[in-house]
Amino acid sequence: MSPFLSDDWFDRLREEAAELPEVTGASAEVVVVVSDAPTGQVRVHLVVEDGRLVSIDPTTDGDDPLELGCPYELAEAIVRGDTSVSVEFMRGALKVNGDIGALHRILPLTDDQRFVGLLRTLAAQTEF
Repeated sequence: MSPFLSDDWFDRLREEAAELPEVTGASAEVVVVVSDAPTGQVRVHLVVEDGRLVSIDPTTDGDDPLELGCPYELAEAIVRGDTSVSVEFMRGALKVNGDIGALHRILPLTDDQRFVGLLRTLAAQTEF
């Protein structure tokens, strides 16, 4: 079991995401900011190229084209499958700063059953 949002957890995410299929045009760089985590604020830079998660790196700078922010409890609910990124975006609970077009390019990926399955697998290996 890996603690949620730990380096080991992100390594597992990288491994699981390697199995996702290519989706031409679904590309973006995004920084996900999770507030109120037990270890403080977590910032991670993700690079998605044609539907594939190609890079996950911790980051501290704030000069990124797209930033998504949410509290820890919401991030946990998304990973557990209790809600989805697109639902929380539509509700306004997922805060978006920057290139909304980039978000629209990758948002459909988060509703794909393969991505949902990836999160379920990851949640089963996660210590929340």
